[in-house]
Amino acid sequence: MMKRFHLYAFLSLLGFTLLAMACTGAEGPEGPPGPAGPPGPEGPQGPQGQEGSAGESGEPGPTGAEYVGAEICAGCHPEISEVFAKSGHAWNLNSVIDGNPIEYPFSSVPDPPEGYTWEDISYVIGGYNWKARFVNNDGYIITGYTTTSTSTKNVWLVKTDSDGYLLWDSILRDYTEGTSVRQTLDGGFIVTGYTCYITSDDEDVILIKTNENGTEEWFKTFNFEGSMGSNDDFGKSVQQTNDGGYIITGVSSDDGYIFTAALLIKTNAYGNLTWDLLFDKIFGDGGYWIEQTSDDGYIISGITNHDTYGADALLLKITAEDAPVKPNINGPLNGKACVEYNYTFVTTDPDDDEVYYFIEWGDGTNTSWIGPYSSGEAITKAHTWSDKGSFVIKAKAKDVNDKESGYGELDITMPKDKPFNYNFELLIELFERFPNVFPTLRFILRWFQL
Repeated sequence: MMKRFHLYAFLSLLGFTLLAMACTGAEGPEGPPGPAGPPGPEGPQGPQGQEGSAGESGEPGPTGAEYVGAEICAGCHPEISEVFAKSGHAWNLNSVIDGNPIEYPFSSVPDPPEGYTWEDISYVIGGYNWKARFVNNDGYIITGYTTTSTSTKNVWLVKTDSDGYLLWDSILRDYTEGTSVRQTLDGGFIVTGYTCYITSDDEDVILIKTNENGTEEWFKTFNFEGSMGSNDDFGKSVQQTNDGGYIITGVSSDDGYIFTAALLIKTNAYGNLTWDLLFDKIFGDGGYWIEQTSDDGYIISGITNHDTYGADALLLKITAEDAPVKPNINGPLNGKACVEYNYTFVTTDPDDDEVYYFIEWGDGTNTSWIGPYSSGEAITKAHTWSDKGSFVIKAKAKDVNDKESGYGELDITMPKDKPFNYNFELLIELFERFPNVFPTLRFILRWFQL
């Protein structure tokens, strides 16, 4: 019975299977892919591959900035490289730190002026292989004007410390106005500006020298009267020059201020006029700053063509005057004391300026400056030597611009040649007491007495 049941079950299962196979159709086309599933975990890193071959070279990139040294500068600008080398080029203004001297490569800075140490100096201007200007740490000096109770202008000089606090001030000269001031080599100050008289329409250039405390030492005025009619002259800038004198630039104008000209005034160390120069008058021409250059000339900056529409910058270079040549001296090389002798002196000036002579006779006397004389004109001077000996006559010349020559020299000898004063009376008395001595000489002396 059990076997029959198993058979029926097997046959039933077989029938269902055949029925399912009969109902199944042909396989249809593949359906569209389903969405991607989430990424699986990262696998371990594989071993490093071999290095690939080098690629082709690219275009060169831009180069960085290069330093242009002195040699390159000289190659491009030979005419100015020497001046640059002397002036310090890149070392224009340097501060002094803790009293330590400024140091430059290949060059030492000159010591501060006499009476100053590095502790007294704040800045050094230039000084590289050449001249230097030292700025002390005493503060600042200012000039201008102040108005007094009488409504007159006076030059005002103000000195401050390095922080700008007032140390002292000085009121100088009625009817004047200061426009420029600089410290002088002796520690004092030099001021230029102009007069402003109430009773006069003409203004004059002024020059005032003070000591280190602002006390006036001397006062000078200058004008170019007649050069442009009845005109006004204004000092705008002043500097002490290498010879100890002073140079001033400024403005000279006519009455209506239609024409103006740059002016130049040179003085000696005491403010006495040496020479002056007025440039061609132009509309609105004037000098406002001046400096002495390395060749002993001058450079002036200012304005020109000044009108209601503006002005142009002005730059003037003044060439240094050449000095006369050493004087030539001619005359006797030997002579007698107490006898006057004539000597001739002659020099020429390259600029054909008039000249002056200073003659030293070698016995402690001199002529002081004499002249003026024309260039090339021989002059004659006489002198008497009262003592026996050898002497050197020396002479130098200068032109109207105070440019001095060297000394010309002439060696001379003056033997002693004074007459012997015989005392005839004493000799006759001796011969009378001793009549047998030299009777002939006694006879001659008596004859001379007669």
